[in-house]
Amino acid sequence: MGLSEPVIQSIMHTTFKSDPVFNVHHKDYDVEHLGTHHFRDKYWQKKFPFVAAKEVYFGTNVAGKKRVAQYVPIKETLKVLLRDKKVKEMVLQSFQRKDNSSSVLQDFCHGSGFSSHMCQHAEGKCVQILLFQDAFDFTAFGPSASVHKPIGFYYTLGNLPPEFRSKVDLIQLAYLLLEKDTCPTMEEELDNKDILR
Repeated sequence: MGLSEPVIQSIMHTTFKSDPVFNVHHKDYDVEHLGTHHFRDKYWQKKFPFVAAKEVYFGTNVAGKKRVAQYVPIKETLKVLLRDKKVKEMVLQSFQRKDNSSSVLQDFCHGSGFSSHMCQHAEGKCVQILLFQDAFDFTAFGPSASVHKPIGFYYTLGNLPPEFRSKVDLIQLAYLLLEKDTCPTMEEELDNKDILR
């Protein structure tokens, strides 16, 4: 085609640089490098942070089967959440909340109960965790119906403005366990044990 060697090299360089598959496997390009397992883990942790669940054992049931729950550590999850600049900004702004002078209570942070609770915290700063639970069932038929009915314990931050508290992305899982495993055994009832504490 009559092109000089520098022009050909420039065209090849530009072509390769625009190929994302080529770029992720070559360190000398200014993109995320995914060529090794370590770099891929680093990339996923940066882009999609994940807190692994831990199995919590709390004894056996009447039939001798072990009862367990999957627990996602709240402290580690909060650290990941607060890495997000917008979430961190909303939490910091919540520390500056003014008392509600209106007689209309618009949020859980309005009223005397919340005010007296906040007096216990230095400078009125605390992370408010709103915990709730929900049981759900699979569409199983016959004798297996309700046998594998799980309960999820979830939470969101009360520090977030009300319009963000119900956003699915900001609701976090704390515990997941089978509903039947929450029932104490006869021995636990006699010993007055709280298995979920």
